[in-house]
Amino acid sequence: MMRDEKRQLPEMRDVLTQLRNGDRAVKEHAAEVLAGVGEPAVPGLIHALKDPDIDVQDLVCTVLVHIGTPAVPLLVRSLQED
Repeated sequence: MMRDEKRQLPEMRDVLTQLRNGDRAVKEHAAEVLAGVGEPAVPGLIHALKDPDIDVQDLVCTVLVHIGTPAVPLLVRSLQED
């Protein structure tokens, strides 16, 4: 793992926390950031799909659709495990 990747991991966790715990505007901004991150955000997004907040689930689905094909293998694996 490169130094920049190590530095981004805590930041991505912070954004995922904002997605799950912020007000609507914060959640929407976090979703935009995660969509921009793309494939590296997929594992955290899949975990966030299990959040009981329907707004979080909706935003996560939107981000996963935006990410597209790179999200499919982990999403399928997650669905098979449940």
